[in-house]
Amino acid sequence: MQSIKSLQSSFKQSILEKDSENLNFISSNHAKERLDIYRQTIFENMRNALEITFSGVWSLIGKECADNATYLFLKHQKNLPTSGCIDNWGQEFSNFLGSAKELQHLIYLKEFASYEWLKHLSYGEKEAKSIEVSEISSIPQEKINTAKFIFLPSVFTFSSKYKINEIEEIIDNPNAPPIKSINNESYAIIARPNNIIFTYWIKNDLFLFLEALMNGSDLTEASKKINQLYPEFDLTNAISFMLQKQIIAKVITS
Repeated sequence: MQSIKSLQSSFKQSILEKDSENLNFISSNHAKERLDIYRQTIFENMRNALEITFSGVWSLIGKECADNATYLFLKHQKNLPTSGCIDNWGQEFSNFLGSAKELQHLIYLKEFASYEWLKHLSYGEKEAKSIEVSEISSIPQEKINTAKFIFLPSVFTFSSKYKINEIEEIIDNPNAPPIKSINNESYAIIARPNNIIFTYWIKNDLFLFLEALMNGSDLTEASKKINQLYPEFDLTNAISFMLQKQIIAKVITS
């Protein structure tokens, strides 16, 4: 009699290898047919999980193409889930889409999928409350200059050399005007204030400022870095943006 560990290993191997002949661990005269039912269910669950996470990809290339890409992705054992929580799985799908020969003409697809993955991560982060405007206004001037900003756990930055924002707009609105050229940079902040996912498409200067704060720079350090590149950068508007969009969880003053 096989041990539980050995039985699990045989089952896994047979699921992954469709033409596996070693089905002695299945007590049935129709072992292959029974295993096929499990295989189809398992692979369909994984395919469905990817479609939920990367719904925009399915819209862009069509269900048949996306499904076929998924099954090719799942053929490689390194791409399979490593835990029972399938919500934490799928990060490598964007890299796979970028390397698939059949999809090379869709030069933006990998970055669009990366954008969708960040939205997925934002959705899964723990809920946190943003600070009130009064908490900022009550900080003395001499302390606000060296203040450090802690963002909500659901806040992520995203940048691309393509117009991902316009591509997303076409997915959401089929009547949107066609994109003349996708070769233009786009910058975004992804967040989940009040438990709703938002993408804020912003300019490069604000993006770099927020990235500097997220990487640990205080207010003065971050604004100096940006002013060197963008002398017209408006610090007041940047702070207003963070407060209005409710993406700050805490302000640390020394």
